[in-house]
Amino acid sequence: ILDQVQRKKIIEQEAKKIVATLSGNLVMPRGLLDEVVNLVEYPHILLCKFDKKYLALPAEILTATLAKHQKCFCIVDNNNKILPYFITVAGLKPIDDALVIAGNQQVVSARLADAWFFYTQDKQVALLSNQMKLKQLNFATGLGSVYDKTMRLVKIISYLVDNTTHNNDTLSISHLLAQQAANLAKCDLVTNVVTEMTDMQGIAASYYAANENYDPAVVAAL
Repeated sequence: ILDQVQRKKIIEQEAKKIVATLSGNLVMPRGLLDEVVNLVEYPHILLCKFDKKYLALPAEILTATLAKHQKCFCIVDNNNKILPYFITVAGLKPIDDALVIAGNQQVVSARLADAWFFYTQDKQVALLSNQMKLKQLNFATGLGSVYDKTMRLVKIISYLVDNTTHNNDTLSISHLLAQQAANLAKCDLVTNVVTEMTDMQGIAASYYAANENYDPAVVAAL
């Protein structure tokens, strides 16, 4: 099918039909859809599944794993919770759908197993303990390391807490919480998850901070 618009229409319509049988909704990021449209010649939509145990992964990590590595689309229920299924798009209609589905499920299972390993390993290490490793990451020529940047951020945050007002009233922001957030802000750059998926920076930190029972305000700031 030479027409890109037609390929896109087929993917959207056929995928939504399949997902409707699960009473679910398709998560179809624009960038991913456009990429898939240009990867296939004659789109053939297949429904696959993965082990429910991986639903314990943060939703962002799970969806990023499927999208980045396999160009697959996640499915959510009416409460926006991820279901243990995904949509993959074959470039041509295969002789045996079941064989292609099995192959995709096997690869996705391996990818999710990696993500699960990275995530659980990261949680075993206190997030703040990663801060000294930031000295090994160069920020910019003449501006030192990411650690140096973090220390500057801590000072800036302290200044802003002291001097920022709203409606002529000093903002009631805890120095401790603000400094905790500033100190933790870049600590996930050296974690396994962010090393593997750089767009998880900040998101990963928030989950690790929540796991360590930091104040919700700190988690939100990250």
